[in-house]
Amino acid sequence: MAGIMDLVCCEIPENENKAYDDPTLLQDRVLINLLKTEERYALVCTTTFSSVQTEVTRQMRKVVSEWMMEVCEEQKCQDEVFLLAMNYMDRFLNLCNIRKNQLQLLGTTCMLLASKLREPAPLAAETLVYYTDHSITKHDLLVSGANIISSAFLAERSDLCLYY
Repeated sequence: MAGIMDLVCCEIPENENKAYDDPTLLQDRVLINLLKTEERYALVCTTTFSSVQTEVTRQMRKVVSEWMMEVCEEQKCQDEVFLLAMNYMDRFLNLCNIRKNQLQLLGTTCMLLASKLREPAPLAAETLVYYTDHSITKHDLLVSGANIISSAFLAERSDLCLYY
């Protein structure tokens, strides 16, 4: 039996495709262009969370992010939904001061936006309102979403602009 396994493991496919070094891709200009593109989409923090937020603490952010993770897991969202929602929330928190009673609304809105971009069947606003124990309304969620989308940092610095 071991002899058969050795033969199977050592077989070489006839139509094996190999990638060869492309001299064009090895030029410095390609790397420079890739780095410029990365800068366009990278999260640039000119301010810190602590310097912007007066009421919201890192512990509050942690609690909301854990809640967001639970919602995404229960709704069987793709992993990218939670990650993108956290990216949006962090970008917003690094730029805009909010009250602590708005933090769950922000997290919920970011989940809604992220699911609309990444899920074939996005999270429903009503479902998200239910998960907040009706502490926000569908109207609050939609207004908050419009405010976040219209924020310059999302319009210029994220993949939202690729979809709209």
